[in-house]
Amino acid sequence: MDAGTAKKLIEKNLSYDEVKRLTVKLLQNASPQTPLLEAEPQVLALIRDVIKPELEASGLKPVIDRMGNLILHIKGRERTDRLMLVGYAMCAAPSTPIATPAGERAISELAPGDLVYSVDESGVVVVPILRVGSTPVVNHRVVRVALTGGAVLEISAGHPTADGRSFGDLLGGGQLDRDHAIISAEMVPYTYARTYDILPDSSSGTYFAAGALIGSTLAH
Repeated sequence: MDAGTAKKLIEKNLSYDEVKRLTVKLLQNASPQTPLLEAEPQVLALIRDVIKPELEASGLKPVIDRMGNLILHIKGRERTDRLMLVGYAMCAAPSTPIATPAGERAISELAPGDLVYSVDESGVVVVPILRVGSTPVVNHRVVRVALTGGAVLEISAGHPTADGRSFGDLLGGGQLDRDHAIISAEMVPYTYARTYDILPDSSSGTYFAAGALIGSTLAH
């Protein structure tokens, strides 16, 4: 989705006056910054008691997953016109293996222009990376997801799955994607200083991590 389409989706769902009202409201309730980061109770309360009710007052339908991440889906007229806004999502561990035509590569080594496997309407495709992202974290916790076949992913709870859920929603016995059942999903301390993400240049923006198809936190 290009910037123009994303702008149209937002304008379709929020008027200019509503955007101004939300901006003023959020500035009046600034998110506290402490070493606890996403575990800070004041931040979780801000999302629960201020941001979610204000979005609902604008006619939108945000949800909060079990890890406290706020997720808002906005859909357009076309099937590919989808926008997912995620508050408080981080990303993946630096060693997360990403499927590329040259074999699996660590996500922290990838750069814009590198080729990766993604999915669009025609199926699995090879596309360049549009953007990469990296976020510094302190006292961070992630979801460790063990999959059938032996793969293990450590990804922030707010990171989207390919079908629009978040990793914080995953439970043992469920499915991550069509080909990967979840053996277990548990919160664990994160041992790295940064998290990482990529955005492939495809209609879905998805990519394969440890063989499983997942989404991206980076907006088109």
